[in-house]
Amino acid sequence: MSRGEDDQDCGVGCLRASWLQRFATTNWFLTVYGLLGTIQAMSNVYWVATLTTYEKRFRIPSRTTGIMLSGNEISQILLSLFLTYYGGQRNRPLWIGWGVALFAVSCYILALPHLIYGPGQTALSLTKEYAGNQGVNKSVSEHREKIGLCFEEVEEEDCVDGVGGKHSTLPAVLVFLSQFILGIGSTLYVVLGQTYIDDNAKKTKTPLLLGMTISLKPIGHALGFLVGFACLSIYIDPSLTPVIDRKDPRWLGAWWLGRCTRIL
Repeated sequence: MSRGEDDQDCGVGCLRASWLQRFATTNWFLTVYGLLGTIQAMSNVYWVATLTTYEKRFRIPSRTTGIMLSGNEISQILLSLFLTYYGGQRNRPLWIGWGVALFAVSCYILALPHLIYGPGQTALSLTKEYAGNQGVNKSVSEHREKIGLCFEEVEEEDCVDGVGGKHSTLPAVLVFLSQFILGIGSTLYVVLGQTYIDDNAKKTKTPLLLGMTISLKPIGHALGFLVGFACLSIYIDPSLTPVIDRKDPRWLGAWWLGRCTRIL
């Protein structure tokens, strides 16, 4: 397969400075590739650790969770053959980079529900700043009801089985969309990355190199649980002072915080 000379340079587009070329080696690629794999594994476990808090915050029925999370597999089934074939004919490191960028996009989409709806009326009412302030609580409640979340003040028939109902549709759709985009990014990262390593390393070393990158994922899993525990130990709005502690069943942790940091 013929490739342009620029494909051998380290950089993006016209940004191919001479000092960047020291990184155009297999070892540097493996380092970055393994680090990104660790971050991806950490993010996946972090999502598992915070999923129940997300369901609790937006009153999403557990039966809906499976549909939300199926976006990852659906995108891989529909697009994996096309993406791997088309990407394999071009600059694979660049396409791997696009896959990593999609990771960040999926994290941003997962954080959107908090940016749109905020911590929620129930969480606000359990803080020193809002407790007992009926005027503020009423104003916030009316605003939240307008944008479609299901709170305790909403009539029961407006919900389904007393949970999210139609008011939890957007948060659930955003999760599905995030998982769909994540599936595309994962396909580009995993398939193109492994074939690129195989083509640029000695055949006798390829199994070892692939094993090294895969062995880093358990570290990401452990970090994901630690980050999830740390974020859920913080109140959903860190700027407010809760009147309850983490042992209270009404406690909502900052499930969104880890997503914002991973975007960076």
